[in-house]
Amino acid sequence: MIINKHNDIPEKEYQYNRIISSLGQTESWLTANEALWSHSNETVSLEEVVWEDDQPDTRNGKCVYVKKNGYGAFGNCLRKLPFVCKSEAVLKDYFRCRSGEGIQSKFVCDGHNDCHDMSDEANCASRCHHVIDAEYGSADTKPSGVIVNTNNNYDNSRSCFWSIVTNVGSTIKVQVNTFNTEKNADVVEFRTGGREGEIFLAELTGKLAVNNQPVYYSSDNVFNIRLVTDNTVLQSGGFRISWTTDVPEVFNDVKMLTATTSVQDLKSPFYDAGNFPQEKVFEWKITASTLNVITLEFENLDIGKDSKLYLWDQDDISLDPTLDGVSAFKPKHYISKSKSIRLMLITGREEAPFPKGLYIKYWEGCSISYMSKEGTIQSPGFIVDSYPENVVCTWTIQRPTSETRTMALRFNMFDLQDEQDYLKIYNDTNEMLHTGKGFTGTDDLTNNYEVRSTNGYIKLVFTTNYVLTDKGFEAEFSLDCAELAVSEETRHISTSGYETSFMNTIEMSCDDGYSFVNEGRSNVHFIKCEKGGEWNETRIPNCMITYCPIPPPVHNGYIVESSGVKVDNNVTYKCNDGFTMNGEPVIKCLQDGNWEVPPRCTAATCPVLTTPGNGSIETLVGDGRDFASVVQYVCNPGYETYGNVTTYCQTGGKWSHEPPTCE
Repeated sequence: MIINKHNDIPEKEYQYNRIISSLGQTESWLTANEALWSHSNETVSLEEVVWEDDQPDTRNGKCVYVKKNGYGAFGNCLRKLPFVCKSEAVLKDYFRCRSGEGIQSKFVCDGHNDCHDMSDEANCASRCHHVIDAEYGSADTKPSGVIVNTNNNYDNSRSCFWSIVTNVGSTIKVQVNTFNTEKNADVVEFRTGGREGEIFLAELTGKLAVNNQPVYYSSDNVFNIRLVTDNTVLQSGGFRISWTTDVPEVFNDVKMLTATTSVQDLKSPFYDAGNFPQEKVFEWKITASTLNVITLEFENLDIGKDSKLYLWDQDDISLDPTLDGVSAFKPKHYISKSKSIRLMLITGREEAPFPKGLYIKYWEGCSISYMSKEGTIQSPGFIVDSYPENVVCTWTIQRPTSETRTMALRFNMFDLQDEQDYLKIYNDTNEMLHTGKGFTGTDDLTNNYEVRSTNGYIKLVFTTNYVLTDKGFEAEFSLDCAELAVSEETRHISTSGYETSFMNTIEMSCDDGYSFVNEGRSNVHFIKCEKGGEWNETRIPNCMITYCPIPPPVHNGYIVESSGVKVDNNVTYKCNDGFTMNGEPVIKCLQDGNWEVPPRCTAATCPVLTTPGNGSIETLVGDGRDFASVVQYVCNPGYETYGNVTTYCQTGGKWSHEPPTCE
């Protein structure tokens, strides 16, 4: 039993058979109720744990570790590697299932799933299922071997399985030496990711060329190969596959690197080989040999969506990372504040095709040259809010040789120790833009201050003294966008003195009678010069003459005159006989390319007729009131009509005759 000194609650003790830790000899991780000293195979029980001063404090991390003096504290969980395995005892001569349960040995390879996870049927030669034990001790030679399946034992209608298992934390390399199977009928599949092979690597069928010998790597300590054949008797030469656990490219310890003034490369294992390691932890420590700072240049951070790269601008990784996810870091370079940088890559689980990997260049000092269309510059230690003492950093910026456009640089942040630390700025052919020792203090370089270069050359020199420091500075540079090639009728108003400078927005408008036809005939449009010297639209809007379409027809009317279809041109309408115009007879072509609303021609109507005494009215044509309606008067029997018997509705809304009388 182990007693927690704070609450005297007894807790169950577990026996762990494997622990991998990256801690020093003076510390251990607390797992359940035991401390396991790093670099040791023995478990050290703790009789009691006493919190260190100011502990427990989860702000330092979420995992508890125990110092050798017995005091406990919270720390960064990233310091602990992920393999802590618990195994329970089983009876002697029993078979231990993968789940930890024990079964009698007579039930192994009997065709029944007695373990409920098929582990008792995994290593059965009679069923062509093989588990290759590739584990080794610290003094042993790392195992390797060959899997051969040729015509001699290449049977039809079979499902053969090989599972290579090595030490936890180790990697298995598999290479296909020769391969010839019945194409699309007999297939070999390669998988990794535990005994179940959850990560698919490749599938081969047919014949591979002699010079084509693909290589695959396990993501963990298990590599699975499965052969499935059909029931046809056609057979080919089979295959020969070699494997080894001696994979020096994959390392478990921290890789120690020394930065010099020469540029060196840091690459993740199997970089650009299509075999990005899965579910691994890699650590690098870079130390400057003589100078105070280190520069990292991020060439490629293609590590997949489930992987993460951490950076510490210090030697102690128990503290929070300086960059918690380097892939999201926008500048191409990172300049340290300290003489040591720690990097930790924790890879995730990806399906093939795998990411390309990690590629970083590094050197000591902070002399950086750019030949680029755009970029971001940060002073050393900018991310940690202060630059180091006694450094001289130089940034030389040049546009690509194929470019002739001008270039600009702007500051997002500028805060130096006044009259102690200085920034010198040069443009074009080393023309000084500063006075004296350079810009210092909080000189207002962030308020519309712009460094411009006509020949694409800008240089910054940053010098710090031996005492106090400050936040530093951040600046962005970019080529200007191409000059606007627009018509004389296109007007443009810039929010900056240089309308083609990056991040500048231009308001564009058209003279009367013109519009941006391809932008929906609008008369005002905005475009922006993006960082990198490209406009945010693929084509620059250009004002064109605005034309209205064919004038709209008017029902029961017609056009009598037109001056054209340009802006401010007119069209005159007239109604047919018997129709009255509602609206203006003249309409105009508007700036937006549409006509004003045309008039309507409505039929003329005559007043309601009064029925004569001793008679009636019958409608012969029309509705009895509209234009051209014909009406007949009928007198009652015994009465005689005096006047016109019929009348019709005329143009202008008048009846043709006075109504008759019946007498």
